[in-house]
Amino acid sequence: MEWIKCSERMPEVGMSVLMYRGYGVIAGRYTSNKYAKTEKGRIPRFENSHGIQHDITHWMPLPEPPTE
Repeated sequence: MEWIKCSERMPEVGMSVLMYRGYGVIAGRYTSNKYAKTEKGRIPRFENSHGIQHDITHWMPLPEPPTE
């Protein structure tokens, strides 16, 4: 798999991804909160269990899990 620049293409909303932001790789989701009170709150974004992740420059889909 290849890293995809955020400036070229973003993942589909709801997709689990690996995220890179210049100093490390983390896992999370590209998500949107359609029930947010503000338009800014509904904008899709990268999130994980620690909250919204900023400054993501590249992403890639998660690899397939092991079969054994």
